[in-house]
Amino acid sequence: MASMHGVDLGPLEPGVSRRVLHRDRRIRLAAEPILSALAELETNGTASDDGLLLIGRRDLRSSNSWMHNIEALVSGRERCVLLVHPHDAERAGVRDGETAMLESRVYRGPVPVHVTDEMMQGVVSLPHGWGHRDVGRWQKVAAAHAGVSMNDWTDDGDVEVVVGQSILNGIPVQLKPAVPAIAGESKEPSLEQP
Repeated sequence: MASMHGVDLGPLEPGVSRRVLHRDRRIRLAAEPILSALAELETNGTASDDGLLLIGRRDLRSSNSWMHNIEALVSGRERCVLLVHPHDAERAGVRDGETAMLESRVYRGPVPVHVTDEMMQGVVSLPHGWGHRDVGRWQKVAAAHAGVSMNDWTDDGDVEVVVGQSILNGIPVQLKPAVPAIAGESKEPSLEQP
């Protein structure tokens, strides 16, 4: 704070070799924490028989969420859709163009479905950067094309052990048809915690 022009800490010193290389000047690629994490991934990184794994994706016209506030980049077909393999859609009882319910351990909410054989069976995908339902007045275009946020289904209690980060891809989920509206109720499915 006293040095308004910064502090000179001297010339840069190499530091990576001290952090990565061991005393024998080698890198341990098969370290026990990494091997244990790989073994855990083999057993825990799969969906149950009736479940799916949710992964993210990027969309060419919306690499970043600020692009959702530009009319020309959000016009046309809806881009914030859940991609589902035809076999998984049939098993879940959902059809292309319908709204379905997607549920993880921490969240249950509606998603528009696009059935495509471009998805691997057992995996569903939502695009990155959507979920603009609570944006301010200055993002009117984005608010009109709100979409859903994949982060809602992410379980911050499920942490990758080696780096200590929340698991953001391969989230166990279940896909079900949206519940039909009861007479007198809104036709839009409600957002709910499971």
